[in-house]
Amino acid sequence: MWIFNQQSDWDCINEVCGIFKSKSATVYFVELKADLDKRIERNIHPYRLSHKPSKRNIEKSEKSLKEYEEKFRMNSKNGEIKKENYIRIDNTNMSPQKTAQKIKKKF
Repeated sequence: MWIFNQQSDWDCINEVCGIFKSKSATVYFVELKADLDKRIERNIHPYRLSHKPSKRNIEKSEKSLKEYEEKFRMNSKNGEIKKENYIRIDNTNMSPQKTAQKIKKKF
């Protein structure tokens, strides 16, 4: 998760990228965007709940998601990310498989 309206998150991303680039690694950026209602729906999917214990308290998890949405900017503005190897996907109406295919095709 990248909070776009906090400089500390930008700094952290740049620091992590620097670590990988110092080892001659290629860094890829995939930004997934989905409507809040869809994110709430996905948040309670059995597969997600089985792999993310922090999401199992559904009321708390939904409340946190809504609070983050109000307080932070969780998606970039158009043209804001000027990184090489970047893709932004609105996956509100996409299956995980279709989203993965789109990423694979891009990179």
